[in-house]
Amino acid sequence: MDPYKKLAHYYDSDWGNFSYKYLDFLDLVFSKFKINPSSIWDISCGSGNVVSVLSKKGFNIIGSDISEEMIRVSKNKSPDINFFVMDMRELESNKKFDLILSGFDSINYILELGEVNEIFLKVKNLLNEDGIFIFDVTTPYNYKLSYVGEYNRKVNEKIIKQNESYDPITKIAKVEYNLDGFKEIHKQRAYTYQEIKDILNKNLFSILGVYEDFDLSIVNDYSNRLFFICKKS
Repeated sequence: MDPYKKLAHYYDSDWGNFSYKYLDFLDLVFSKFKINPSSIWDISCGSGNVVSVLSKKGFNIIGSDISEEMIRVSKNKSPDINFFVMDMRELESNKKFDLILSGFDSINYILELGEVNEIFLKVKNLLNEDGIFIFDVTTPYNYKLSYVGEYNRKVNEKIIKQNESYDPITKIAKVEYNLDGFKEIHKQRAYTYQEIKDILNKNLFSILGVYEDFDLSIVNDYSNRLFFICKKS
């Protein structure tokens, strides 16, 4: 089963809480770097929480995701917002944006470094001059530490079984979810700070800041996640 085909309907009851932390993070980033975008595109919007709240705050924002079920959930919650299905590897639009977002380790779902490069190039071409690109990636350290073994997750009185593994050679992490007799397999690839930095430099992005948490903590060798704030050069 495709990722988030079944899991999308459980997402907000557990993982969805993580998305609201992203809003506090964006508030800090907007304030620190004096960002006030007139147009925003969240290219991996998931269940649409960030898009919905930013829209209520008055931002002109749209959201897309590769998962049809996630977009269905998003539209049901916020029918007045333009949500649509699109693979970030095939980004296209007849307009440009001041800010493009890709949160919640969505970049890690891209398993080839070359495809990440292509996505960043597409993002750059879709940004206005001095446009901002904000995204995050999960680190190899986090996968090595956390993606080990099987455990149960209780969501909406249901038990979701998770079996997690990580191969440090291929840098591929795998999570198998079992719920209601259905199985979803999610694969992600770990990316290092240097790998992402090299791609950003190649595509003429200036890195304004890199942080390890929502409170703008500075990264170190033990960071679980890297939040990149980048500007189109």
